[in-house]
Amino acid sequence: MLLDEPDSGIDVEALERIFEAIKLLKDKGSTVLLITHSMAVLRQAEHAFLICRGRLIDKGEADKIGMHFDRQCLPCDHPNFPLENE
Repeated sequence: MLLDEPDSGIDVEALERIFEAIKLLKDKGSTVLLITHSMAVLRQAEHAFLICRGRLIDKGEADKIGMHFDRQCLPCDHPNFPLENE
């Protein structure tokens, strides 16, 4: 399933229901791809890919990418992003 910004324009209660539905799909073996700008949505994921201007700049476990992103308010082309130098 592909969800493009599932949190856009909805209230917190509706977002919780979306997360519950995503968890049910995952538990049944489905893959769910989320596109988001929200760290709250990112925290619901297992794995994440951080893309900036069409380039992959980080990938891995979502909680680690989220922590990196939260700690540093860096522009996405900053050299400290791990994949920038690969």
